[in-house]
Amino acid sequence: MVAMIAFHPRKSEMNAAPVGEMRDGTIALADGSSLGYRLYGRPPLEDGSLPTVLVFHHGNAELATDFEGFTEPLHALGCALLVVDYRGFGWSTGTASIKKLSPDADEVAAALPKLLEEHSLSGAPLVLWGRSIGATSTVQLAVAHGDMFKGLIVESGLMDINSLPMVQQMSFMLPGGPALLTHLPDPLGTLDKLERVTIPALVMHGDQDEIVPVSQGQECHSRITSAEKTLKIFAGAGHNNVQSSHQEEYNEAFGTFIAKCRAL
Repeated sequence: MVAMIAFHPRKSEMNAAPVGEMRDGTIALADGSSLGYRLYGRPPLEDGSLPTVLVFHHGNAELATDFEGFTEPLHALGCALLVVDYRGFGWSTGTASIKKLSPDADEVAAALPKLLEEHSLSGAPLVLWGRSIGATSTVQLAVAHGDMFKGLIVESGLMDINSLPMVQQMSFMLPGGPALLTHLPDPLGTLDKLERVTIPALVMHGDQDEIVPVSQGQECHSRITSAEKTLKIFAGAGHNNVQSSHQEEYNEAFGTFIAKCRAL
């Protein structure tokens, strides 16, 4: 039941050769599977320094290729965007799995130094960014590999899958109904990790999120122990339109946070 809700994979083709500043590649996993990624690169900044690299894990129905043509605002902030797909998404192999999200994130961290070197980005400041279910991977990276990253952005972040309205509704089809879920461990385990997040954090959520209630964003912020953390609630925004419905406010919050991380 959880798998049906958690993942909606699609396939896409990897570019065999660079397209402008865009680069496609794969990260080999220990079990023989591989994760596809797309790097939306950016030339060095005007002062010659390297761009900030946003290491992004997307929502459950998105792909790394979906961001083509939409990265200019990030480039204007001095950022390159590295989007990593899940198993079974894009040109990643294998099958998407809740249990593989955190272990795969750890393998992404291990692969980052070589990946960045291959794309002439060694030493670039790194900021984590996770949207929806992608928050699972980014929180894992922030906890287990926090020394690699300048900051963490959680957007419409899924913290507890058992309490999602959709899961609660589907549970009526099971013996015991919703009460059963109170006795089951959260398969993501993200909430329990938040108290070990100590890097600067920006949490953004819409107060009308119909998929992941805003209460999960609020709890995410309250549990993070970082001395530098910000909670940004967008009035009237749902799960998938936080940026588009509040573009100026969103860009200001995002840009301010990136600037702070870059100054660290």
